[in-house]
Amino acid sequence: MNAREHFKEMRKISNHLTFIITALLVCSVVSADTVILKDGKRMKGLILDEYSDRVVFSTVEGEKTIMKSDIRSAVYDSEAKAMMQKGRNQQKKGQHIKAYYTYEKVLELDPGLEEARQRYNYLRRFLETKLKRDIVDDVRARGEREKGAESIDPLREARDELGIVLVPGEKFVRVGKVLDRNDTVTRSGIREGDRIVSVWGEMAAYLDPDEVAGMMLSSREIKVEIERTAVVGFSGAGGGFFSRLFKRYGNIIGASVGMKKKGLMVRGVHPGGAFDKAGIREGDLLCRIGGKNTRYVSMPKIVDLIIKDRAKDVEIVFSRNIVFWGKGGLS
Repeated sequence: MNAREHFKEMRKISNHLTFIITALLVCSVVSADTVILKDGKRMKGLILDEYSDRVVFSTVEGEKTIMKSDIRSAVYDSEAKAMMQKGRNQQKKGQHIKAYYTYEKVLELDPGLEEARQRYNYLRRFLETKLKRDIVDDVRARGEREKGAESIDPLREARDELGIVLVPGEKFVRVGKVLDRNDTVTRSGIREGDRIVSVWGEMAAYLDPDEVAGMMLSSREIKVEIERTAVVGFSGAGGGFFSRLFKRYGNIIGASVGMKKKGLMVRGVHPGGAFDKAGIREGDLLCRIGGKNTRYVSMPKIVDLIIKDRAKDVEIVFSRNIVFWGKGGLS
């Protein structure tokens, strides 16, 4: 091949690569969610979480919390996500049966959408027990009225039936106390200070304690996601060049971790290691390390966060799924 032919061939390859890169960039923009603010500004990214009054939005500049009062509309990148929003709205209005079938349709479109699966499972259990609870509550309410007693208090029922005292928190309702009244609760490992993130996948952020108690009491089997803060000591960890530390990160933290869709998941814990001593277990999701959000953060950056101040203890916030039952929930 002479120089002219070589030049032509290289130019073809260059044009082909340019086309591929351009297509990838276009696809990344098209697939992004779009939030339109009331001032007309458009923001592209990924809607991560949605609460009653705000959304958490991931952009190229990082995660942003946007109040719903500032949002005119949101455009989702797929039919599944659009229907997901429809289901949330139905559930918020108390249209549980409609929401149930909406989430079922979402899962047909996107079987991997974890939020839809959690909400679908929650509503299935909710609807299965609703009729029974309605009958029991009606009889109980009539008895209470006849005795001139006060109406049923979800917080009191959560304390008496579950043995859990719920108290207000800054963002999430906290477990104020765990009473020795329910073996499944005490064995589950839930403890004082835990923050209730969700109940059967239903987000519990910015709710009052009585609302969270009501969510828990809607089913005999109860699955909650808790958030907990642990102080981990890495004083004996590491040393040497970063590349060596990265290869040995399992020895540094005393565990193995892997990237999942929702963040960093603990895959295994070494007995006697730093994570084991701090009470972090296999299956826990690492949310923040040293005050830094770990969602979409690379493993080298995580290792850097851990070993940056090896002489000091590091504060790690993690979440965990816990299952327990109300009294009579197990035969």
